[in-house]
Amino acid sequence: MKFCRSFFPFLVLLIFCSCSKYKIDNSQADIFEFKIDTHRVIVVPAKIGSVVCNLMIDTGSDISVLRKDFAKKIDKSFDSFAISFYGMQGIKIDSVWRAKQDLTIGDFKFPMFDFIKADLNHFTLKNIHGIIGTDILKHCILKLDYSNKKGFFIPFNKFETSKFIKKYEKVKINKNSYITVKLDDRDYKMLIDSGAENLSLDIDNSIQIRDAIQLRKITSKYNYIYSSYNFEGDVRKSNLGFNINKINIKPIIYTTYPFKNFLSQRKREFSCGINFISKLDWIFDYANNYVYILKPDDFSLSFDLSNYKIKEAFSYPKEYGILFLWEKDKNPLQDIFDIKKDDKVFAINQTSYKECIEKFGKNKGYDIFLDVLYSLDFDTITVIRNGKKITLARK
Repeated sequence: MKFCRSFFPFLVLLIFCSCSKYKIDNSQADIFEFKIDTHRVIVVPAKIGSVVCNLMIDTGSDISVLRKDFAKKIDKSFDSFAISFYGMQGIKIDSVWRAKQDLTIGDFKFPMFDFIKADLNHFTLKNIHGIIGTDILKHCILKLDYSNKKGFFIPFNKFETSKFIKKYEKVKINKNSYITVKLDDRDYKMLIDSGAENLSLDIDNSIQIRDAIQLRKITSKYNYIYSSYNFEGDVRKSNLGFNINKINIKPIIYTTYPFKNFLSQRKREFSCGINFISKLDWIFDYANNYVYILKPDDFSLSFDLSNYKIKEAFSYPKEYGILFLWEKDKNPLQDIFDIKKDDKVFAINQTSYKECIEKFGKNKGYDIFLDVLYSLDFDTITVIRNGKKITLARK
């Protein structure tokens, strides 16, 4: 995801070597259904012991995470391993912990699960207490039915492949969510990351798309749980696209990103997030290393990450509101909130534009605020309408 990436390979290796793994039996659980949205990360209600929480499902993370302030509430509910790690630039990564109490999602119980503690202070993570990684997802079937905006946890004994196998493409996937895609007659590894935003490709000479054209230059920020990096890249378009087995995905619009500059990204070549994943339907079976992808009728999909663009923005300093004019009057907020054309945006998830520019400075604060607005991943937006502040919830 844009604000949380998979953790370092050596971290996962040491964790798995140091822990005795066990098989969890959820055969008596009913299928757990939850809502998903094509514009946002996946969040499910859960409990750790008796403590209620909201957890984000992140197929791009191979170990689970609890936010530090939430972990304090259940301080007596887990044990600590005597393991600490040091990542990029000597940044300490907290010890690995093992919970004493069960993690419960619907009827599913995940006892003795491992996690690390981290700061999750990004805008869109404010109401999220932690992250569910593939270490937990391997104990059930995860189905993401974006066509009907529904997700499911399915017990293995209630998963019948004969009902869907002809409609789905069966693809090998490893525990780190990598599948193989073919581009220009070469095989590459693609990360399926439900916690990321865009489709990104490595630009360190490992991937060259011959028919790609550059649409625009970009300067952006890639946020990790522990640190963040500024990078420069391009938005490009390829009419030939790529193939996942027999599924041909074309055309594609993607962001270039220098994965190999960063330790935790060096094995990546493609990373696909929500803007890509939500165009297809997925069934993840991490226990048997397979993902099933619903075959599009014509094996062709268009992934245009620039459907919505802000043409102009007008700032109103006295009100600390911003009026956004969208190109071709395509305002994506109108599909999600009851927002009107002349509404000035005052706050997102109760965090105001004023707070942003006071904390980060005028230019950086504006960029961060705009970044979150473009993500469409928030629960409330506060607008100024006819001089009054009105908070709008998602439809």
